Amino acid sequence: MNYSSVIPNSWHEVLSRKKPLVCAVLNITPDSFSDGGKYLNENSAIDQINLLIDQGAQIIDVGAESTRRNASEVPANEEISRLNQICKTISSGVFGEVLFSVDTRHHETAEFAMESGFAIINDVSAGNFDNKMFQTMVAKNALVVLMHSRGTPETMNKLCDYENVVDDVCHELEKTISDAITNGVRDEKIMIDPGIGFAKTPEQGLELLDNID
Repeated sequence: MNYSSVIPNSWHEVLSRKKPLVCAVLNITPDSFSDGGKYLNENSAIDQINLLIDQGAQIIDVGAESTRRNASEVPANEEISRLNQICKTISSGVFGEVLFSVDTRHHETAEFAMESGFAIINDVSAGNFDNKMFQTMVAKNALVVLMHSRGTPETMNKLCDYENVVDDVCHELEKTISDAITNGVRDEKIMIDPGIGFAKTPEQGLELLDNID
């Protein structure tokens, strides 16, 4: 199956469905804060995907690098190795209309995933970590999620100083969107994420949620 033909043309296409859109998270890492170590082998990962779909997930965001606080970088080849075990099943089309998202900061990993049946690139660095990420998003016609953060998982705890967290995050996301569009990413392909927990205290995260509009 040629998966390039089933990638939605815009986020509007996805969000216009007449029921709540449920996005689930699957971490195939040894050290993610919520489910690290649980889905490292193919059978457990596929079983979890099926469970998430049974529970109503229409998007499944798969991460092969932990981005919890103080986590160290995982190189792209290790991410790809972790993803590879489930990509054959995903690319076979057995999961129907469920959209798969790859959570990665590396363009090589994003490219591999998009060639293996994924539809979404979710970059927690919003293209700031890898200068080839925007190019990959464009080349693969991906839907994209650009998240607000500062620094890296190793340094973000020290970067939580804002004059006004809501205004500052909005301004920084505006620049992120502008950079993406300048690099060829179509605006209708972009979703933004305020990055709760990334270079923000719990109190700042709650303030963002209170002002999400």
